Amino acid sequence: MKKVSIGIISLLLIMSLFVLPVKSGASSNLVLASVEWVEKVIAGVNGEVTTLKNQVATQKSEIDALKSRIEALEKGVGSPTPTPTPPTTIKFPASFTTTKNNVTIHSGATTSYRVVQTVQSTGTTLKIIDQFTSSQGLWYRVEINSTTFGWVFSGNVLYKGDAAFSKVVTKTVANVRKGATTSYDTIARVSVGTEMKYLGQFRNGSGEIWYNVELANGQKGWILASLTELK
Repeated sequence: MKKVSIGIISLLLIMSLFVLPVKSGASSNLVLASVEWVEKVIAGVNGEVTTLKNQVATQKSEIDALKSRIEALEKGVGSPTPTPTPPTTIKFPASFTTTKNNVTIHSGATTSYRVVQTVQSTGTTLKIIDQFTSSQGLWYRVEINSTTFGWVFSGNVLYKGDAAFSKVVTKTVANVRKGATTSYDTIARVSVGTEMKYLGQFRNGSGEIWYNVELANGQKGWILASLTELK
């Protein structure tokens, strides 16, 4: 913007020298007036450039501060809850009990997620099916019922032991497969309400939980957990 303004001003100044009558006194006055005008314009442009530089510097400082805050959150700096030491081995699903009143279960693994349920009494047994370590520490995934799940902070619950689940019951028509992904071949197709022996579970690379089951005929396979419930 500065270079364009100076170029236009210079061009007008040169043109005025050729167009106006040639009178030494008048020409000198015109040149002096033109120079003063150009200097004022340049000073104004310089002032605008300085203002823009200051604004850019302020915005850069704000961006750097935001970056530092994001990095701190990602590292868990200033987390309101400590990270407890988890049990050495947990076979999910497992039983946990609440260690205080009004324990909140969230839709995600931090307190910033909405509360889906509040467990009011200490010692309430919860069915835990998975775990995840977020910026706020270790969280456990809770199966509230066959269609509702949530996350509870590990510091608010106590490991009770492996849950006594013995069977898997289908909630819809489902395939039992040779492995714990849909890419494996189907060994059986079961109807709603089919009961199978529960053998264990596995979380695959896509984050899906699959149950290892035994059919009534003795065949063993895998079924997607979201299509079933444990009993």
